[in-house]
Amino acid sequence: MEEYIKRRRHLRKRLEKTKEKLESIENPIMYDMCNIIQEQLQELWIELKNCSDDILTTCDSDDEDEHEGVFDEINDEYNEVKLMLRTKLATLAPE
Repeated sequence: MEEYIKRRRHLRKRLEKTKEKLESIENPIMYDMCNIIQEQLQELWIELKNCSDDILTTCDSDDEDEHEGVFDEINDEYNEVKLMLRTKLATLAPE
């Protein structure tokens, strides 16, 4: 199970890096980059969900609430990044 927790930590860092990348995008030329990030974000979400499932199927039942709480935090972070991406795409959309 420890390997799944390490993988989750790594995936969470990737989510944070995606957020930082989005924050640095400011000009319309970067619209296509936002589309690429959107694809990567969807793939990352699938990996995060799979990792969470792996953790929950291997952890002790006493630890389930803790791991579900961590997943809920990551879910909130993901939704924040997704909203940021949608906002960027809307403001950068070619006219």
